[in-house]
Amino acid sequence: AGQLKGLIAAPDRYRQEMNMGGMAMAMVVGPGGAFAAMAGQTQEMPGSQRDEMSKELKRNVLIIARGRDGAGLTVNHAGTAKVGDASAELLEIAHDGAGVRWAVDPTNGHVLSAAYRGSGPEGPAEMVSTYTDYKQVDGVWLPHGETVTQNGEPAQTIMIESFRINPGCDPKLFEKPTP
Repeated sequence: AGQLKGLIAAPDRYRQEMNMGGMAMAMVVGPGGAFAAMAGQTQEMPGSQRDEMSKELKRNVLIIARGRDGAGLTVNHAGTAKVGDASAELLEIAHDGAGVRWAVDPTNGHVLSAAYRGSGPEGPAEMVSTYTDYKQVDGVWLPHGETVTQNGEPAQTIMIESFRINPGCDPKLFEKPTP
């Protein structure tokens, strides 16, 4: 098991920091480009990885909610479904080229799951994230548990220890380090 820390600076900057077995790595995508940094080395992120990370940001619940009145976002009702024992309303969302289908609990507005076409280790895949353990953070209900399947098979389980909303961040975290 490793640790993952995500930092989003809306609307278009995203940084993931990973620590797996003592090996630290950061991946950054933003208007200035995309790169990965590890062990003092930095390299440009391949286009496909950059595009997938950018789409991941555009599928984020908080980013979509924040940009709900903006251009490039469409939301359409797509029927109903069950997620576990809960009834859900389905929403088809397109956000600047990133598509996602949310299953939303009509009683409280919680996103129960998100289904999208993404990339896995073997290439393109049907991904489904199921969200659980909602807790209120600064007045916003956020899921602290996530289970991801890839092509119907379990892929990962994520337990979120904490969220911080609007913590402020150093813009240099999104800049490519100079050698």
